[in-house]
Amino acid sequence: MWYNILMVKIKADKLKEKKGAKNIKRRKSRALTLAVKKNTAADENKTYGFLNDIIFKYVFGSEANKSLLTYLLNALLHLEGPNRITIDKMMNPFNLAEFTQDKFTLVDVKAKDEAGKRYTIEVQLLSHENFIERAIYYLAKLYTGQLKKNGKFTEIKKTIGISIVDFELLPQERAMQNVYRFTNELSMRTLTDSMELQFVELVKFDKDKPKSLRTPLEKWLHVLKFGDIYGKEGAKLPKELESEEGVMEAISVLKKANSNGKMRGIIESREKAEHVIATRMHSAFNNGRIEGKIEGKIEAAKIMLGLGLTKTEVAAKLGLKETDF
Repeated sequence: MWYNILMVKIKADKLKEKKGAKNIKRRKSRALTLAVKKNTAADENKTYGFLNDIIFKYVFGSEANKSLLTYLLNALLHLEGPNRITIDKMMNPFNLAEFTQDKFTLVDVKAKDEAGKRYTIEVQLLSHENFIERAIYYLAKLYTGQLKKNGKFTEIKKTIGISIVDFELLPQERAMQNVYRFTNELSMRTLTDSMELQFVELVKFDKDKPKSLRTPLEKWLHVLKFGDIYGKEGAKLPKELESEEGVMEAISVLKKANSNGKMRGIIESREKAEHVIATRMHSAFNNGRIEGKIEGKIEAAKIMLGLGLTKTEVAAKLGLKETDF
């Protein structure tokens, strides 16, 4: 969110050549105000869908819901019949207390299947700089973390990282799902598939494709994208989606999450904390403390540090090095 607000300022600056500084300031202030309002305030009647990272982790990252993650991963990996996997262990199971203690916890789901393969999966609503680099970093950490002291490289299992995003991350790619491995540029042969990174862009989802023709992956992505609609009391799923294994159970758990007052309180507290940062950023822009792109990030880092975030958390969120601020 903070990066989006910074981008508003940068775009406004590009208008300086065509319009007067006074007009620019007015437009900038208005744009920033709208950006702040857009990202604020939870409505007590609001239904949070699967794309809320806390909800996603509750539904698919709880030890009791390993079967739901199994269904989702098999769909995402296009696995059928004897090739299907079964999740054996949640490596960072959902714990509501972690969000109580830290409003800015990075949320993902890490799991291991019966064959020992590792998976990390996350959902993201908003783009930010260095998103891909961050995904590579966390995939590498999960991969290398398997090797214990005096361990053997042969013991390391395949590791797959999956990011489901609701924005355009790869504008040069037409496909909705893109998979990356180590590949020879000349022969196009894969050196190894031991590390795999996948990006699924929901903005490229074809919502008009007949539901009867959709693959398991498309059915699951439809449910993920429109979970805030299907999660409402009384809402009904189309029959084609009801028949997909695990979908009805996932919707039931989603509704349970939305009825959990403590969880809703944490989600709303998280949103309010982000609103505080956005508001302070807004004030910094209007007071002229933020000018260039890197300067803006450094100023944002100072604000976030002042609100109690650690240097590591700030660096990860703004795409900075800890030595930059």
